[in-house]
Amino acid sequence: IIHRDLKPENILVAKTVMNGRYLKVADFGLATLHSIASGSHTRGVGTLQYIAPEFAGIEYIFRI
Repeated sequence: IIHRDLKPENILVAKTVMNGRYLKVADFGLATLHSIASGSHTRGVGTLQYIAPEFAGIEYIFRI
């Protein structure tokens, strides 16, 4: 399963007495099942601020 919209707002932190903290990934509304046979993925999905520049069509500059 490919989430396609992973960002801080979709990471939930929970705490239990026995196990301490654990993370849950939420909001699978844009998720898709990964198929090796198809070899392709949908582009242009997700939150723009968290998409890699090459997927957003923005030229990537290596300088920091």
